[in-house]
Amino acid sequence: MYNSFYQLSKGEQKAVNDLIKKLEIKSSIDEQKVRAVENWTKTEISISDAITNNPALDEIIEYKQTSKSGATRYLLLCSTILTFLLNLC
Repeated sequence: MYNSFYQLSKGEQKAVNDLIKKLEIKSSIDEQKVRAVENWTKTEISISDAITNNPALDEIIEYKQTSKSGATRYLLLCSTILTFLLNLC
């Protein structure tokens, strides 16, 4: 879905791949994969009103914070991450 709206840069693709590896999901159950991505997002990413620009996805993952519009982009990225996980694991 994300790739339908935005094209991932090389840095963003690397950040997604690194995040998938970092999550270390060993389960073959789809629900657990979704919960792992959801839990990481809820515990690691914060939305700040002080951020006025629209950070790239690799910056969101690296700095673990984003603007409101960046959060929308990140949520679309989560669908991409889940697609990879559901197809690869």
